Amino acid sequence: GEQYDRFNWIWKDVTAFLPSEIEMKNQVTTGYGANAASTRGIAYVLKSLTKRHIEALQVLSNFQESKGDQDMDFQDFYVKCFNDLVVSNEAML
Repeated sequence: GEQYDRFNWIWKDVTAFLPSEIEMKNQVTTGYGANAASTRGIAYVLKSLTKRHIEALQVLSNFQESKGDQDMDFQDFYVKCFNDLVVSNEAML
């Protein structure tokens, strides 16, 4: 099926009752493997984010765009958010 074709480059030995193309045949998806219920859940969470949460995510996103594979540890993330006046203490993250 479509799901199988999208991920045919991934190979991992996992035990299954049926071949994956048969198990995934009836999966209804909205894209990237997310079903309608999980998509609604993600949308709900994103709608509930405050301005500060969004600003913190933007700090993280900008770091990832500029550094590629490099990880950002929590302390660096906190200091960057603190210096950008996104948060005033660690608990806000």
